[in-house]
Amino acid sequence: MIFNTWAYRLFFLVPSAILFRLSPPRFRPWVIVAGGSGFFLYFSYTELGGIIPAACLGIFLWASITSRFYRPKSWFCWVGVAQAIVLLFVFTYWNFVVGLVWFRVPEERYWAYAILPLGISFFTFEFIHYAADRYKSKTEAGNVGEYLAFILFFPTMVAGPIKRYQQFFAEIACRAFALAEGLASRRDANLSGTGKKVCHRRCPYGLYESFESRRLGRGQPSNVAGMAAGVRN
Repeated sequence: MIFNTWAYRLFFLVPSAILFRLSPPRFRPWVIVAGGSGFFLYFSYTELGGIIPAACLGIFLWASITSRFYRPKSWFCWVGVAQAIVLLFVFTYWNFVVGLVWFRVPEERYWAYAILPLGISFFTFEFIHYAADRYKSKTEAGNVGEYLAFILFFPTMVAGPIKRYQQFFAEIACRAFALAEGLASRRDANLSGTGKKVCHRRCPYGLYESFESRRLGRGQPSNVAGMAAGVRN
């Protein structure tokens, strides 16, 4: 199990957590991207058979490029959904389906050296979720760094749960800024009083309320940097 190894703890979990906490808000998505990319490359290479599985990191880069074209009610969102389904089918079910269709599988149709990218069952559904929610106007586009951070967040890459983009960044921001507000407010007031109210008021849509209630009546910044600016003001 990857999460029980010392390599996971020493090379990825602890360094990423420290760098995330120490980095300015605008750099935090890129800390997640760096940690997730290293995690994917290292464990794909060591656990799944070498360079070819590790090269599947290109799937994330391709998804980040196509995600920039997703717009509310745009047909291109369905292209994003379709490509995620095709990826899942080809890597996971190709040989199985070929075996069902042909009793004696023709050699040219059988993928003899099939590979399974690390975490494909999780990240393809996150690709689908983001494209579908962009189509329905349920989430902001964010920027490419934020999207990469969302799909490369390694603590959930191989064990889940499947995340929602709009909640992912709101909760990360709220956890960080709730701590900052709490530490600052203790100088002037008890955290259970004034300090907690300040934190709740400045981050009303993170850990405290569901996305549905946010969408119905409250505006939300498009990125983590916007949240940071809101807290500092």
